[in-house]
Amino acid sequence: MGGASLLAFCFVLMLSLDGITCLATCHSGSGDCVLEGNAAQIQIKKEIEALCAMRTSLNISDWRVYDPCGDPSWTWPCSPHRLPGVVCDPTSQRVKEINLYAGNVEGTIPTQIGDLTALKILILSRNKISGSLPNEIGRLTVLITLDMSTNEITGEIPESIYDLSALLQLKLHENHLTGTLSNSVEKFSSLQQLQLQKNQLVGTIPESAGKLSHLLFMMLDNNKLTGGLPESLGSISSLSEISLYENQLAGTIPLPWMKLPSLTFLQLNGNQLTGNIPATISYLSTLVYLDLSHNKLTGEIPFGLIYPQNLQTILLQDNFLSGTIPQPVTYLQPSNCDVSHNCLATTQRWCDSQISRPASECHSSSP
Repeated sequence: MGGASLLAFCFVLMLSLDGITCLATCHSGSGDCVLEGNAAQIQIKKEIEALCAMRTSLNISDWRVYDPCGDPSWTWPCSPHRLPGVVCDPTSQRVKEINLYAGNVEGTIPTQIGDLTALKILILSRNKISGSLPNEIGRLTVLITLDMSTNEITGEIPESIYDLSALLQLKLHENHLTGTLSNSVEKFSSLQQLQLQKNQLVGTIPESAGKLSHLLFMMLDNNKLTGGLPESLGSISSLSEISLYENQLAGTIPLPWMKLPSLTFLQLNGNQLTGNIPATISYLSTLVYLDLSHNKLTGEIPFGLIYPQNLQTILLQDNFLSGTIPQPVTYLQPSNCDVSHNCLATTQRWCDSQISRPASECHSSSP
């Protein structure tokens, strides 16, 4: 091929990286580039290829204005043309954030996403992303926020994801994830928010979750989890919300949980819990919302249940609680309490609802 013909298929792209001008020869037909330079420049090339793969695999229409795959006017999303939702570090010129929240994105997540190794924030929530989470996501070791909630993602949570020890927020809720929550969850040493609700997860909640010493929110509701409530969660002093409702959890309410100093929301409704409501529930002085409804709890309503000063909602309906209602509890606002469909030995109505179960359901010594 002659020189004139060669020029017809190639162009020269100048990239400025940290003050270093890098010469790259690019083939306009394929968009492939061969960069000359150090390892940092090679990494930049990988990041361009990763963004290109994301644009194609996820059909990101907003990224087609400046095309990293074949348009010679496109250099790098940091300067002069920026891709919508992409934020770069001004010093290293590396991609540090991708936020495509509700961006009309659909398709699958490419394996090349693992090459964006400087990424700290990845938000792809409220889209129509399908397929499974690639193992390569475990290479994003400086990631602090991973939010892929409200999509159509399937498959199991890859084991590699537990290598993201810098994560503060893991939000994969409202997808179609299956499989179990691994014992490796303890490797999330900095995690503050664990949101996996509204999936199809099975198995037990591992005791190792008690090692998440910075956890604020544990939200695993609306799955198919079984087994007991891990006592180890009682050691997480920072824990503010436990949402485990609408699963198939069984056993008793762990006594160590009654010592959680920061707990404000406790939602365990819609499970198969048995035994008594611990009398020491009064120790939860920060509790605002308590929902133990639709279980198989027995025994009396603890008098101490009314002691927490901040408690605004008590939902205990559809259990097998017996005895009488502690009289001071009637001072709660009616809209914030429900003890209907239990076996309470009183004709008193509370919250304007029918208190008792049919007598035939209360004769058995156990539900």
